[in-house]
Amino acid sequence: MAARHEPQPPSALVQCSRAECLDLLAGSSIGRVVVPIGVNSQPVIHPVNFVFDAVSQSVIFRSAEGSKLYALLHSTRAWLEVDDIDVAGHSGWSVIIEGVTEPVRD
Repeated sequence: MAARHEPQPPSALVQCSRAECLDLLAGSSIGRVVVPIGVNSQPVIHPVNFVFDAVSQSVIFRSAEGSKLYALLHSTRAWLEVDDIDVAGHSGWSVIIEGVTEPVRD
């Protein structure tokens, strides 16, 4: 379980450690994958359901044939953004990771 920071003033920003970020990532299942496409590398954002494999430190998700899969397979990098917000508590967190994509067939 990730360490939760004490509520801070609304303008306070606290940077989490790598371990805390990985814990937050592992406790999540919905995020947004961002992939640059085209000659201008325009970002394309797709929501995804995912699992985080702590052993390989990989994010895994399924995708049917289509624009999301095409963009992922033809890109040299991708980002995943995961977040949560507590409106009543005036707090939240966001984890953004960058990596390479590769198909997994088994």
